Amino acid sequence: MGLNHTILVCLEGLSRVAGAQGKMERAARLCGVAAAVREDKGWPPPPAKRAEIDRTVAATREALGEEAFAAAWVRSNALPLGEAIKDTLGGV
Repeated sequence: MGLNHTILVCLEGLSRVAGAQGKMERAARLCGVAAAVREDKGWPPPPAKRAEIDRTVAATREALGEEAFAAAWVRSNALPLGEAIKDTLGGV
């Protein structure tokens, strides 16, 4: 697992932080990047994390609306991991 797993855990945590700060587009993009890493590596969320991830995604989708959420999610999935992270967190 190594570094990619650490990055994944950080992305998921940062998505929750962004949501708590009201930065919902950033939260959606971070969720999308994390989901892309999970899919690419074949790492489904463990059962203990699934509910937490689902809550973050649902709250973000509700706050943004389906169209804006989908656009942010797609944007984050269209880039390689390093570029997606830079694009998402570049203004931090």
